[in-house]
Amino acid sequence: MAELPFRERGFELVDQAANQRLVLHGTSSSQNTDQITTTGLLVETGRATVSANIKHALSWATDQQRHEQYSKSANTSDGIGAVVVLEIPDSLETGFGTLTSIRINEETKTISRDSLKYIGGLKQLGIYPKNRCHEVQAELDTNKMSNAENKQGEIIQLPTTSCSRVLQPQPELLDQLVTFENQIKQGILPDINGLIILIEEAYADVLTKEETNTLVYGTYESMLVSRVRSLFIKRLIAEGYTVFNKQVDVTDQLRTTNERLNADCRAMHTIEGRDLPSQLEWTVEYCHGVLNS
Repeated sequence: MAELPFRERGFELVDQAANQRLVLHGTSSSQNTDQITTTGLLVETGRATVSANIKHALSWATDQQRHEQYSKSANTSDGIGAVVVLEIPDSLETGFGTLTSIRINEETKTISRDSLKYIGGLKQLGIYPKNRCHEVQAELDTNKMSNAENKQGEIIQLPTTSCSRVLQPQPELLDQLVTFENQIKQGILPDINGLIILIEEAYADVLTKEETNTLVYGTYESMLVSRVRSLFIKRLIAEGYTVFNKQVDVTDQLRTTNERLNADCRAMHTIEGRDLPSQLEWTVEYCHGVLNS
């Protein structure tokens, strides 16, 4: 059987959530932040560069190890990262980044390609020409997998009008976001309205109330999708599948006990019956569809 692109049950739902008009980009230094806000952001088409998850973006901006790695290549050194708020122009759209999908081979019982980025889901999004996301993504994936000469996507420039606002990391808020994510992993419906209030207070001079709602909802969606995808992969491991990430066997890294796996799946199912804002109701269907596939 040929390895075909895997499309999970509920993919259309999460695919729609990947198309965001307001996203975030974590920087690794004050120089990097200033350059983006004064000259615009240059991104490679399809490359996983932006996020719908505020915790992911804030974590990236405060990750000193990543900052050190980046500063060596970018010739920056202060390591003071921040989060740039990006408004996607009408001529563009966001979607899953290139090489963030998996292949499942039922005959060899293997899962291949970028399994870890697949689990990341909405944490890592790419930017594409409007209405051409799937077409361009498929083309770039094929070229990159075959090491074609034109494997890099075209460079897109977001104007300064799209990236003029900055969120400065706040450790206390990041701690709250960690708690928020842990509650989702435990099958506890977190206090979404409470988080909205915290972010409103933290960034009242940067974000409107509507934008705050959008980012909190996007963060919840991202965290839930990642959790569901992680459990899906772990369930296949329990069924005897071997998981590769960029040709590296990561099966043992992702493996868990059957008892823990069953408990975690039951916990996620408890979220299905909870009341959610109407914008997030699709996550219930997605969770049920993937974990019962």
